[in-house]
Amino acid sequence: CILADMGRVYEITPSYELCYGNTASHLVEFTTLNFEMAIKERLEEIMDITGELMANILERLEKEFLEELNLINNQNRNFEFDLPIPRITYHHAIEILREGKDDKDSLLDFLWEGGLPRSEEYNLAKIIKEKYYTDVFIIYKYPKHLVRYCYMPRSV
Repeated sequence: CILADMGRVYEITPSYELCYGNTASHLVEFTTLNFEMAIKERLEEIMDITGELMANILERLEKEFLEELNLINNQNRNFEFDLPIPRITYHHAIEILREGKDDKDSLLDFLWEGGLPRSEEYNLAKIIKEKYYTDVFIIYKYPKHLVRYCYMPRSV
């Protein structure tokens, strides 16, 4: 991509992942959108592109599949998103979750060492929805030991 001076290359592929564990939040078969791009000034450019893409998909879903979305909303709850899509660091996510907890230190240790358990992901999503009025947000700056795939080290 960079060597060919293409700027960005997109690839949409069906994927299959062999993984251990049977969780409700992990898909074994899924479609991935991979993109390669030259970062011109800052690493956050990839979040800009991802946020714009997510917003475009959600806006098109609202326009083209309103009947289906209403059916889902009637069964569950109203799905909402707002632009720009909020971004929070992993550290800030932990701080948000610690507010109002009695045993703050053990929660911090657990989340920093083991990652977010599903119950805390739900709690975080609820808090984010109340604060930002959206179901869509980006968490970034995960600790290196919690990232399973390729990881680009950050200097900051």
